[in-house]
Amino acid sequence: VLKQRVRHSLTINGTKVVGVTSSTVGEGKTTVAYNLARSLSGGEEKVLLIDMNFGNRNIQKSVNRKNTVSNNGLVEVANGKLQLENVINSVSQNFDVLFAGAGDVKFIKAKFVPIFEELREQYDYIVVDMPTCGVASETVAIADLCDELLFVTRSNKVSPEKVYDALKDLAFSNAKITGF
Repeated sequence: VLKQRVRHSLTINGTKVVGVTSSTVGEGKTTVAYNLARSLSGGEEKVLLIDMNFGNRNIQKSVNRKNTVSNNGLVEVANGKLQLENVINSVSQNFDVLFAGAGDVKFIKAKFVPIFEELREQYDYIVVDMPTCGVASETVAIADLCDELLFVTRSNKVSPEKVYDALKDLAFSNAKITGF
């Protein structure tokens, strides 16, 4: 159902990039991001999952747990050390993953804008695993790289006030909140 709704929303709005965030750690946003990207890739569409949770990098840890590919990724591209085509990892025919990277990052949005422009040309859908709102200072800037946002909340995990505060932070972003 989530896949159908997201695909419909992106198609109606003529957009491609959906970010997934939450108000606190442990609500399941990475699981939702991964499963959404995986399910979107089940058809003919080419899908990219980007791990931009620079402080945690859970997708990178789980996809590359056997260290079968390099941990280089978005950080190295943004810093001009590697080309984009050298850091994208193919999971299946229509599903690729772009890790956060191996290095530390000082997030400067202007470095990531051209990368996202190039990726928009290559993929039908891009799902971004974002940092948690209020935990990482770059969350709103990362949201600006996305067209739409999914906000993950876990029942009985977080107070309504915490969700409200996170949504107030996201109000400074240009991305539209598509759903919860």
